[in-house]
Amino acid sequence: QGTLKMSETAALNGWLFYNTGTIDAGYNGVDVDVDGFAATLRGTFKLGSADASARVFYFSGDDDLTDGDASFFVNPLATESYAFGDDGFMIFLQDVNWANIGQYGFALVDAGYAGYGLLGGNFTASMKPAEKIDLKCGVGYFASLEDATVDIERTDRAGTTLGTEVFVRAGYTFENNLNLSLNGSYAALGDFYDNNGGGIARDTTPTTDVDDPYIVYLLAQLGF
Repeated sequence: QGTLKMSETAALNGWLFYNTGTIDAGYNGVDVDVDGFAATLRGTFKLGSADASARVFYFSGDDDLTDGDASFFVNPLATESYAFGDDGFMIFLQDVNWANIGQYGFALVDAGYAGYGLLGGNFTASMKPAEKIDLKCGVGYFASLEDATVDIERTDRAGTTLGTEVFVRAGYTFENNLNLSLNGSYAALGDFYDNNGGGIARDTTPTTDVDDPYIVYLLAQLGF
C-alpha cells in the first residue's frame, strides 16, 4: 500500500493484497490451495472547483476448482465487505454510512469474494457550491471475471456484467454543526443477475429477472 503525490492537487494511491493458504475440505471434501490477489489504484485531482477521484480495481477469480487450486481472493471476514467504503457507493460497494453486515456491497459479496473475480472502476466528485452546502456524486461500473465456477454450492451466471451504479449525496450544515444530508443511489443490473441470479444454473430452474435496486436515506451527523 502506498501514496505518490504528483502535485499540490493530484496524487496516486493504491494497494496490492496477495492471498494464500488452504481451504480445508474446500471442494468435494478435498483441500484447496488458495493463490489469489486483489489490487486497486486511485487517482485524486482537482476538476474545476470539485475534488475528483478515479479508481480501478481487480480481484482475481477461478472457474475451475477441480485442479485443487483456487485462484480467487478469499475475504478474511466472510460476512463483511468494507473495501472502498468511503467512495460513496451504496449498493455495489459497502457504504460506510450504511454498514449493515450482509447487506449491499454486492460487487464484493456476489463476485469478488465468491470466486467469480471482480473488475471495475468508478469516478466520483465532491464540491461545496455554497458555504453550508456540500454535494458528492459518482458513477461506477462492475463486472465479474468468470460467469461460472464448478463449486456445486455456486451457480453458473448468464454473463459477467454486474452492472452500473450512480449516486448523489446532498448535505446542508446548520449553525449547531448538524449536517443533514439526502443520499440516493440506483444500480442498473447486468446479465450476471439475469434469471433471478441463476443464469444457466445446473441445479435450479431460472425464474424471473432481478429488479434494479435503489436506495434513498436521510442522514443526520452532529459534530462535537
